[in-house]
Amino acid sequence: MLSFDGRAITLYEEVHPLSTKEKPTTHKLFLRRLSLLLPASCKPVIVPMQDLKRFGSGKFKALGWYFVGRARKPNFYTIDNGAH
Repeated sequence: MLSFDGRAITLYEEVHPLSTKEKPTTHKLFLRRLSLLLPASCKPVIVPMQDLKRFGSGKFKALGWYFVGRARKPNFYTIDNGAH
């Protein structure tokens, strides 16, 4: 989705049957297709609708893209190695 004038506009989406939904191969193909649609210099911010652990943040990093994930129980994150 693109953010424009306070609204979200879908750039690209796919719909999959239950048999291929949430599978690593499906994710890989989705990212490949999306990368072909975007200019090489584009650095999108991806916000996956599902758990980032399942989708794999490494895939976004490999493309040089940014991502925002959800932190849900029982995952805890710290930037100071747990000092506070």
